[in-house]
Amino acid sequence: MNLINYIKNKIRFGNRKTLGVYFKEFNEIEKIEEDKKNSSYPTKEEFEEHKKQIQESELKSDRFKMIEEFIREYHQRENLELEYKLFEIINYNDIDINIITDENKRKYRLKKYNELKSFLNTLTKEQINSNLYLKAALTFMETGIEDCDMIIKQLIEMISHFELTEKDEKVELEVEIPTERLELLPVRINQEVGIPYYRPNAYKTECVNILDVSHKPIYDKYNSYVDKINLLATKIYALKMNSLLPSDSIQIYNYYFNILNNELEHKFIAFYFVAKHKDNITQDDEKSYQISAKAKENISRAIGLPFDKIINMDHEELEKYIEQKNGKKLTYDLRMRIDGIPIGKEHIITIEEVDKEIGENNCAPKLTLRKSKNSNKE
Repeated sequence: MNLINYIKNKIRFGNRKTLGVYFKEFNEIEKIEEDKKNSSYPTKEEFEEHKKQIQESELKSDRFKMIEEFIREYHQRENLELEYKLFEIINYNDIDINIITDENKRKYRLKKYNELKSFLNTLTKEQINSNLYLKAALTFMETGIEDCDMIIKQLIEMISHFELTEKDEKVELEVEIPTERLELLPVRINQEVGIPYYRPNAYKTECVNILDVSHKPIYDKYNSYVDKINLLATKIYALKMNSLLPSDSIQIYNYYFNILNNELEHKFIAFYFVAKHKDNITQDDEKSYQISAKAKENISRAIGLPFDKIINMDHEELEKYIEQKNGKKLTYDLRMRIDGIPIGKEHIITIEEVDKEIGENNCAPKLTLRKSKNSNKE
């Protein structure tokens, strides 16, 4: 006895609410089951024939012919070592730089963008045209200027209505990809289609591949190409976005950028952290950090450069200039500290050397390094 007959018998013997089902409702369930038995669904042979028709139809389609020709040309691309170098530059991982500050993250991305720009500038026209990825990268560098500027303008317009504080606020932005860009951003081919399955699993939909086993690798290779092209555009746009973000009255950090591109949706998606510039220095603090005109003059005379130029020089650049001017390397006392931290060992000289220099210039007593009586013995 099946479950339906079992429940029906229970109802017939007076328990008309068994399992919460009334007798008249149960008759409807039984009628549906009877309809299923009488309805038509494919046999195994019909199912296999349907699947074969789908695959043969796809092989004869214009889409398959175009992609087959494209993959043939794809395998003939040249300068693969330059292609590998391109993806080596753009395949940075944000996770690797999440432990550092947002400002350093911005600098890191700017460095990667400049590295990419320098790499593309070294290529000849023949090299770029010989490889579709190199050609696409150059195109995305050009279109990224216009598209990223459009995204940033929409971002600025959005946050103009916010009451920003010094606390970071997360902002999400979705922008439709311009129609003219969709020609540069291909979409993956859905390689499966659902068709009715055969007995005993009637009314089940089975997903079958639109190409047979021997031709399936063609669409696999094409989808792999689509993924790499969209990744290339995403990474280049993310780097370009970072280089265009304003940094005057507000802080904006591009935390995440992606290109959503499929048969149904075509969007630029970005997340930002936005806040007012943190200004923790009071007017009294600013006065305490001011350098007098006399001090500036003395520093300028000692180094031999205008003071404004000195403060804008990199530490290593300034050090190199001083060494060239004096004709010898800079040396530092072992006990010198910056913000309580000992300076690098490469700049340290012994106390004896310092004593010798002091002794040559004046009659000051020798410096000695005393060990505390309470220090632990090794």
